[in-house]
Amino acid sequence: GKADKVKIVSEDDRKNLSKQLLDQGISGSEIALKSKIVSPNKFISGSVSAVVAKESFSHAVGDQTDKLTLEQTLTITGLTYSEKELNEMLSKLIDKIAPERYTVSKKDWEVKIEALGNSSNSVLSSSEADIQATLKTSVVPIVDKEKIKQDISGKKASEAEKILGAI
Repeated sequence: GKADKVKIVSEDDRKNLSKQLLDQGISGSEIALKSKIVSPNKFISGSVSAVVAKESFSHAVGDQTDKLTLEQTLTITGLTYSEKELNEMLSKLIDKIAPERYTVSKKDWEVKIEALGNSSNSVLSSSEADIQATLKTSVVPIVDKEKIKQDISGKKASEAEKILGAI
């Protein structure tokens, strides 16, 4: 007799190929999504999810073949936020906590956004995300120029200096 080795497509072959292709699609999808985002929106890193929308294998389970190929279509989703809306919200919040007689400088804002990840205390998915916004800015005193003029008007230089130093 003659013994030949033949390769037959199994369900595991198809599942493994599908998973491998899905993983490749996910790894490149975050870069692809980021390139599609238009300002003032920003992409939340780590919020990507992919779902197989369509698969087409070159061979069915049980077919004899040396090569199995797969054409796979994915639906990729991710989250964005509006930088403008975030800054407006931060502005309202920071104005409430600014010390009395001070105002927040809006020109030197540094905002850093970080997704907190997916844990028991936070969520990160393609439909919702807990993010941490860190704002670095400065506060400046609110100066009433007219009141200062009145306060130092007619004063000696040393008295005016004392008043100005107390502001």
